[in-house]
Amino acid sequence: MTSLNDSHCGAARPARLAAIIGGALLGLSALAAPAAALAQGYPNKPIHIVVPYPPGGAADTTARLAGKGLSAELGQPVIVENRAGAGGVIGTTHVVKAAPDGYTLLLGNPGPNAILPSLYPEAAAYDVVKDFTPIAVLVDTPYFVTVPAKSPFHSIQDLIDADKRGGKGALNYGSTGNGGVSHLGGELFNMAAGTSSVHIPYKGTSPLTLGVLGSEVDWAMLTAMDANAHVADGKLRYLAATSAKRSPVSPDTPTLQELGFDNFEVNVWYGLLAPRGTPPDVVQTLWQALKKVMADPEIQESFKNTNAVLNFSTPEEFAELIRSDSQQYAEVIKKAGIQAAQP
Repeated sequence: MTSLNDSHCGAARPARLAAIIGGALLGLSALAAPAAALAQGYPNKPIHIVVPYPPGGAADTTARLAGKGLSAELGQPVIVENRAGAGGVIGTTHVVKAAPDGYTLLLGNPGPNAILPSLYPEAAAYDVVKDFTPIAVLVDTPYFVTVPAKSPFHSIQDLIDADKRGGKGALNYGSTGNGGVSHLGGELFNMAAGTSSVHIPYKGTSPLTLGVLGSEVDWAMLTAMDANAHVADGKLRYLAATSAKRSPVSPDTPTLQELGFDNFEVNVWYGLLAPRGTPPDVVQTLWQALKKVMADPEIQESFKNTNAVLNFSTPEEFAELIRSDSQQYAEVIKKAGIQAAQP
C-alpha cells in the first residue's frame, strides 16, 4: 500500500490539484457564460410589457408612453400586452412565471402588487416581495377626498363633524370596487378620523366618478386623472390630498398630513417590474434607459397631460415602496375586517 506521505504521491498531488481546480474554474466559467452573454447582448429581440388591465386606462397609458421611449433608447420594439382579469392577478401571474431574461416586464401598481395577495391569498398565489425584481417607479398620483360641488362640506372637518354627529350610516363613501386602493384608502381615513362612513362599491372608475357627480355618495377618493376636469368645471370639489406633500396637479389643496393626520399617505403608483432572478446587468440596462426616457421633456409633457406626477425611483426605493404599501394595506384589511368575493 502506498502511503499518503510517499514522495511519489506528494509530487503528484500539486499537478492533480491544479487539474481539479482548473476543471472547476472552467465549469464555473461555463455556468457564468450564459448570464454574461445575456447581459452583454441585451436586448436583441422585442421586449413585452404586460399590463394586467384592459386598454385605455391609466396603467395602459403609462406603459405605452414608457414603452415608446424604451424602444427608442434600446433599439428594439417594445410591445404592450394587455392581459386583464381577476383584478390584475392574471397578467401579474403571467409575468411571475415568465423567463427572468428581461424580455417580459410588468406594469405594476398597488392593486395586484400590494393589496390582492392579502385580500385573495389563494387567487394571488405569488409573493409580492420575493417573486419580482423591481426596476423603477415611473409616475404616481395621490387620491383626493372629493365631494360634489353642491355638498355642504367645504373642509375635512365639516365632513368629520357631520359623520360623527349622525353616527354610522349617516354618510357614505364610494370606491372603484371592493379591495381597491380607493376602498382601502377610505377605510384608512375612517380609522384615522374616527368616522364610520359606509362603503359603497362601484364597478370601476367611470361609474364612481358619475356617482359622485350625481351626489349618489357623500364623498369618495378620486385621483386627479379622473376628477381634475370636473373640479375645473366647478362640478366637484377637493377637500384634501392623500399625498405626503401637496400635489402639483392641485397645489392649493392641503394634504391630510397638513390637517393633522400624521403619516397618512395613499398613492397610486405605476412602475416596471421583472420576474425574480432577472440578471442585475439587465435590470441596470433597463433602469438607465428608463432614466433617460423619463427625463425627456416630450415624455414629461405627455405624462403631465394625464395629471400623473413624475416620481422616477431606484430599484431599491421601489422595493421598499412595495414592502411598505403591502404592510399598510394588510393591516387595513385586517383591522377593518374587509372580506370580498374572489376577483
